[in-house]
Amino acid sequence: MQFKHKLWVLGIAGVIASMLSAAVGIYGETTLGAIAALQQANTQALQQQMQADMMHDALRGDALQIVQVARAGDTTAMASVTTDLAEHAEVFTAAMRSNQTRELPDRVAQQVQALLPALDAYLAQARSLASAAQADPALAEASLAPFQQAYADLEEPMGRISEALLAEEQRLGVETSATGRRVFWISIVGQVLISIALLMTTAMLVRVLMRQLGGDPGLVAHIARRIAGGDLNVPIALQPGDTRSQLASIHRMQEGLRDHLAKERA
Repeated sequence: MQFKHKLWVLGIAGVIASMLSAAVGIYGETTLGAIAALQQANTQALQQQMQADMMHDALRGDALQIVQVARAGDTTAMASVTTDLAEHAEVFTAAMRSNQTRELPDRVAQQVQALLPALDAYLAQARSLASAAQADPALAEASLAPFQQAYADLEEPMGRISEALLAEEQRLGVETSATGRRVFWISIVGQVLISIALLMTTAMLVRVLMRQLGGDPGLVAHIARRIAGGDLNVPIALQPGDTRSQLASIHRMQEGLRDHLAKERA
C-alpha cells in the first residue's frame, strides 16, 4: 500500500469517527426530543383535566345557587347565575374535547372517550335544571336529585383520569432521567471507543511508516543529505532484519559507493 493510501485510511477513519460521534448526538437528541414531546402533551392534558375538574365542581355550585335563587324569586340573580353555568359548561366541554383529540397513552385516551357520555348527561342535567328554575322553582327542586346523581356518576371517572395523567407525568419524568443517563454513557463509551480506534489506526500507520523508512524521518533525511554531500562514513544503524526500508536502501547505496571508490583507488 502506498503512503498516500495509508494517509487516506487515516483520513477515512477520522471521518467515520466524526460520523459515529454525530450519530450518538442525533440519537440522544431524537430520543430525548420524543420523550419531551410526550411530556409536553401529557402536561397540557393534565392542565386541561385540572380545569375540567374545576368546572365539574363549578357547575354543581351554579346548580345549587340556581335552586336557591329560584326559591328567592330573584330574576336578576337568576340571569347572572344561568350565564355563569353556561360559561362553565362551555369551558368544561372544551377542556374534555381538547384531551379527546390529544396524543395520550391508550389507557388514558380510552378513559377520556368513555367519560364523554357521562359528561354529556351531566351537562344536559345542568341545563335542564336551569331551564326548570326559570319556569318553576318546584321543577328546579325536582331536577336537583337527577343532577346530583349525574355529578356523582362523573366524579369517579374524572378522578381516575387525573390519577392516570399524574402517573404518566411521573413515568415520563423517570424515563427522561433514565434516557438522559443512557445517552450520557453511550456518548462517553462511544467517544472512548472512537478515540481508541483512532489511536490504534494512527499507531498502525506510524509503525508502517517507520518500518518503511527504517527510522525517524528526520534522521533518514539527515543521512541522505550527508551521503549526497560526499560523506560516505556517516554511521547508519539498521533495525535487526531490516532489508527493505528506505534506510536499508541508503545503507546499500552507501556500501556500494564505498566499494566503487575503493576499486577506483586500487
